[in-house]
Amino acid sequence: MKSVKPCTPMSCCRFYFKNNPSHNESQNSDTRSKRVMTPVLTVDASAGTAALQMTTVILAVCIRAGLESSCSWREIMLGVIPYLRTSLRRVLPSQAVELVRSFLSWRRSSYFLRQVNSWFAKQRPEIRYFGSGASPFAKQLSSVNVLRPTKMCRVMNEYGSDKGGLSSWHNYTTVYSALLKRYRNQPLRIFEIGLGSNNPEIPFTMRNGRPGASLRAWRELFPHAHVYGADIDRAVLFQEERIKTFYCDQLDQAVILQLWSQPDLQDPLDVIIDDGLHTFEGNTSFLEASLKHLSPGGLYVVEDIEQGTVPGWYDRIETIYSKRYPTYEFAFVVLPNPPNHCDNNLLVIRRAG
Repeated sequence: MKSVKPCTPMSCCRFYFKNNPSHNESQNSDTRSKRVMTPVLTVDASAGTAALQMTTVILAVCIRAGLESSCSWREIMLGVIPYLRTSLRRVLPSQAVELVRSFLSWRRSSYFLRQVNSWFAKQRPEIRYFGSGASPFAKQLSSVNVLRPTKMCRVMNEYGSDKGGLSSWHNYTTVYSALLKRYRNQPLRIFEIGLGSNNPEIPFTMRNGRPGASLRAWRELFPHAHVYGADIDRAVLFQEERIKTFYCDQLDQAVILQLWSQPDLQDPLDVIIDDGLHTFEGNTSFLEASLKHLSPGGLYVVEDIEQGTVPGWYDRIETIYSKRYPTYEFAFVVLPNPPNHCDNNLLVIRRAG
């Protein structure tokens, strides 16, 4: 197969001016190319305006040239995209470049279209509240529109977490965003068990996931928070800025007690998430040893509750937990999500305070 050299912005410009007599007045092609590009290269404006002008002119010329030449769109974009990336990095500060990249990633994942769609279509979770009377906590959960994408959806998706995102197995981020968005700038203490092991010998392994993905996403979403984690797979434990992880076996009460004896975990936690061993025994074992470490007003969430264990959870909450933990509110959340009818369920617990 014949190899075709990708079009570049300058080659597209030269083709365009060569084949458009209206631009062949009294200047040669090099001068005309310079004349068109001059507003971009010498503009005396803010970095944002310069970047916008640069992008607009390059794309306009290349699209026009592509329509009139034999170059395919793929060949044109192979040349345009690297040039645009380099040009934007020269004009914009690194933070602005990262913002542009994130925005384009958001658009590519159809979040924008989903956001527009959510203005007209709404889908609510099914809530089973274990309490008497009206509860603002239950009302807040009931008001969640699971079709509305959030910044948390995008960030979790970018880090490789399955808590939410386009075509994700779970859409928990819609609930987390509703419950936690007002605490964004507060110094939260967040703990999550289950870092995401890739070891096939460990139950409920992720196989192709990214260990520590959600912890890093929590750190970005809450810039003043300290994030802690635990896992049974010692190979995935790590420590980074504002993140620290520990070993834990959810079925071993002695090991759980040892976890909570760590100096970094002596103060109450604002959020505790169980995304570890997704069994009824593992979830209840860790919950009963850990609920007391939740701060007043804090949230405890059990993720990925399998559909077959739901009746057992209802019975445990009604007959035991509602009496043992009278200062805690329990709500079982069933989230509609067409790809997943197996385990897209949450137990959300709030401690009074």
